[in-house]
Amino acid sequence: MRKMRNKKAQIGETMTWVIATIIIIVILIFSIFITSILGVTGSHKEYKSIGTKPDLIPVKSLTSYLLTKDNSGQKVFDQLKNEENLNEFNGNLALKIFNYFYLLNYAQVWMGINKDFSLDLENDYFGSRNTLYGGSSTLYVDFTEFINLGEDKSIQLILRAY
Repeated sequence: MRKMRNKKAQIGETMTWVIATIIIIVILIFSIFITSILGVTGSHKEYKSIGTKPDLIPVKSLTSYLLTKDNSGQKVFDQLKNEENLNEFNGNLALKIFNYFYLLNYAQVWMGINKDFSLDLENDYFGSRNTLYGGSSTLYVDFTEFINLGEDKSIQLILRAY
């Protein structure tokens, strides 16, 4: 008789945990579904990246750089989209971010606006892009990332290997 009472208690406790586990799984699936819907329609999908070599850290740095806002609340992405070249705010910010972090692991860093897919690019902050070639017609880089700004215009980040 005593064995029968213990089994009933174990069945009741087991059923409680099974139901709780099912509820937790349903909540997790629901939250993942909602997150995926919001992720597709969210405002962080402003641009498309067309880099040549995937490297997570520079991509995330570039993404964070583009989402940074100046004192007036305008994003760097919007500034670059509306201007011809880097300005004082986004140029100095790019120097601080990319030179500080990436000159330790790369020989050269260049970033600027590429309009009409030109090869002769220059700005006041990173100089001429032609210095990356080193007199050669071939550019050897470890990382290149293009962010489309529309109308044959893109922001380009190049990290040249040693």
